[in-house]
Amino acid sequence: MASASATEVADAKLRRTTDDGTQRPRLLLNIGQALVNAGRMQDAQLQLEQALELAEQRRDRDRDPNLYLVALNAVATLELEKGALDIAEPLLRRSLALRESTVGPAHPSVAVARHNLARLLYERRDFTRAAAEFRRALEIRQRTIGAEHPGTIQTLNGLGAVLADGGDEAAGLEIFRQVLAIEERHRGLDHLDLFAPLNNLGQASINAGDLEAAADFLGRARALLERNGQSDSPDHALVLFNLGALRHTAGDAAGAIPLLEQSLALREKVFGPEHVEVGDCLAMLAEAELAGARFGPATAHAERAITVLRKQPSGVLELGRARLVLAKLRWRDPATRAEARQLAQAAAQDLATQPHDSGLLRDARLWLATH
Repeated sequence: MASASATEVADAKLRRTTDDGTQRPRLLLNIGQALVNAGRMQDAQLQLEQALELAEQRRDRDRDPNLYLVALNAVATLELEKGALDIAEPLLRRSLALRESTVGPAHPSVAVARHNLARLLYERRDFTRAAAEFRRALEIRQRTIGAEHPGTIQTLNGLGAVLADGGDEAAGLEIFRQVLAIEERHRGLDHLDLFAPLNNLGQASINAGDLEAAADFLGRARALLERNGQSDSPDHALVLFNLGALRHTAGDAAGAIPLLEQSLALREKVFGPEHVEVGDCLAMLAEAELAGARFGPATAHAERAITVLRKQPSGVLELGRARLVLAKLRWRDPATRAEARQLAQAAAQDLATQPHDSGLLRDARLWLATH
């Protein structure tokens, strides 16, 4: 027997209640958010879009516009999670403008909208504007809900990520340590809220060259997820990716490849085959496979990474990585060396647009100078 869809479940529940016109969109919102939390992004979309449509139909009749604003934010953040930044950005900016006009610029709900807009700018690698939005959201949250409220800590963690990835690893690491200390004090050592600072400390430690510290933080992050039944989650895919990147950075291609393969399989399952995080993983996997002399798989993965990432505005860094890997592979055949140089030149152009990650750019320029 086929299982009932989420919409059918919602309809069945509503038949048992008195609906004033707001119950159905609220129920669809709850179902959609539960699906997002379970990593079922594609299943969540229909529920959240239906909730937004119904909330928009009631918008002029409702004294409280909060239902529409919550639904608008939910759809916008889902598009953000999917990597559809061009769809998410106008929705997020609309949400921010409506919240400011409804409740004023210093309300906690405005901080939510600014936090999400900052996340989008971070995904675009626009670190300067992302940091400014995170700081605005942080100031509102510190003043209205307190310095150690989970929402405030979430925004502080986001600011740390922007600073670390934007080139100020020391400032990012300091924020991540501060966040981890707060979470450990409030949550203990086994709460899922520790994942974000542990993972971020691990990633920032890789970038800072402290591979021993990175292994400790990422090992703790992975164990935390597995103890809490999160082995099929997007977070588990992320920590597997970072552990693979750590092994690759340490020169252990044989150890990196299976971790990256696991991350890739999980990301494809959660996000679908065309998501930017799938492309990122393909690029890193191809680089590790090249280092491990697995030239056939490296070629296939680099080619697929390029196909995925050239459609993604947030994938420029990893697009440059994939093009450089493919250039090195193409150079092995004298018949495709002209193509190899074109790929490496395109990679250098990609990487030159990025405000950080100069190591890859130096690699591309050095390769061009010597080939």
